[in-house]
Amino acid sequence: MKKVIRGILLTVFFIVLFVLLTVDIAGNYLLDWFNERFGVSFREILYTIRSPMKGADSDFLWEAVHYCLPGILLVLALIVIILFWDRGVMRKVKTVVSINVFNKVNLHLHVNLLNRLLAIVLAVCMLCSLWTRADASLSVKDYVSSLKDQTTIYEDYYVNPDNVSIIPTNEEKKNLIYIYMESMETTYASEAAGGHQPVNNYIPNLTQLADDNINFSNSNQLGGWHTVNGTGWTMGALFGTTSGIPFTFPVDGNSMNDRENFASGLTTLGDILNAQGYNQEFLCGSDATFAGRDEYFQQHGNYEIFDYYTAIEKGYIPEDYYVWWGYEDKYLYQIAKDEVTRLASEDEPFNLTFLTVDTHHVDGYVCDLCQDEYPDQLANVVSCADRQVKDFVDWCMEQPFFENTQIIITGDHPRMDNDLVADVDYYDRTIYNCFISNDEPTDVNMENREFSPLDMFPTILSFLGFDIEGDRLGLGVNLFSDQKTLMEKMGYDHLNAELSKYSAYYIAHFS
Repeated sequence: MKKVIRGILLTVFFIVLFVLLTVDIAGNYLLDWFNERFGVSFREILYTIRSPMKGADSDFLWEAVHYCLPGILLVLALIVIILFWDRGVMRKVKTVVSINVFNKVNLHLHVNLLNRLLAIVLAVCMLCSLWTRADASLSVKDYVSSLKDQTTIYEDYYVNPDNVSIIPTNEEKKNLIYIYMESMETTYASEAAGGHQPVNNYIPNLTQLADDNINFSNSNQLGGWHTVNGTGWTMGALFGTTSGIPFTFPVDGNSMNDRENFASGLTTLGDILNAQGYNQEFLCGSDATFAGRDEYFQQHGNYEIFDYYTAIEKGYIPEDYYVWWGYEDKYLYQIAKDEVTRLASEDEPFNLTFLTVDTHHVDGYVCDLCQDEYPDQLANVVSCADRQVKDFVDWCMEQPFFENTQIIITGDHPRMDNDLVADVDYYDRTIYNCFISNDEPTDVNMENREFSPLDMFPTILSFLGFDIEGDRLGLGVNLFSDQKTLMEKMGYDHLNAELSKYSAYYIAHFS
């Protein structure tokens, strides 16, 4: 019986030790990989890993496994060594350790037991060290702390679109082409143009478009918005820019494709345009079910969905074609041309919203349109994306529909890897925006603005010619008005902190 108990205890010891060492050593390898490759917070990580992975490019996960493999092998080697040491050489060895405590009590300790205890203590100490490193990189404690705090920002500032007047001022309603460019930061421009690249400007065409049209900037050069909590990944950005509130549903809320209703308490940009008779379409080069994008746009605006599977059905790509997240942007822009031509041929105004993908982390996708100009892969991908969007805008400007069409180009969120932006503070990694119109230039304060993606909601409607009572919707402010944004009133840190806190109002009214 003693041997059975001893065997069970020994088995439990090695299982516990294996788990601790795996978390310790492989965890440190993984943290090194994460710090080298990514620059996002624990909140973004949590939403991403809880999101359904269908339609996602998962190659980076294999990269993580490959990176951590030496740590896992090291753990296995240590376990074998400890097992051999424990069962072999030291089995017959005993020692007497004399410790002068009070009356010099002699403690007879079996070396095996002492070794096991020391091994567990060492592993626990390593785990504490790992936790300290992880918290320094990911701010886990800040995230947990924010969940305990409550905010009244929605009670104090939220403007329900259903409670204000939103009236089109143009006799003929303006069409909208909205291009979300994946991870498009202003940091890709040269320092001379307002970006953060020492010499090269990897987005010269986007820089010129911003100079020639309307670019709301945080400086007096090329600039953009500061990303806030709940908008730092694609679904969060799509949601925030079209609803005026951040995506801060409960942790499993990113699995919105599993829910019957997606934010049923909200009135969004899509809802408003749908009520105004717009034909709407969401186009992407991946599986639109990823993170519930299809559910959001279908339930809020009755959008048609054109994604990877639609492209196969319509013959744009072969049935077995799959690169990156589905198909690359060179096909996306061709499809966008065909779809906008179709939409423009109909009697109703239209909203074509589409999302590029080639600049997605990690390092971007090199298509056959990319040039080998720079030693950095992402630099070549960004430059290629810059040329492709300029070609598309030029094409649009030559079409008959452009006379009554507004074009908006923005990024969605900051890069989630560190390429080209490793030494730039997250606050300074602003998101690109450009408003292109065939109308006369608008006299508006564009420079030295402090704003967030939440301000896009009323700003987009204003750009389309809608008069908004009070110039505020959601938590956003119409940038074409003289109203101050919440960020300008509260400051970035205060606003960001409030948006990270729990809100009973948010759960009750928007879920």
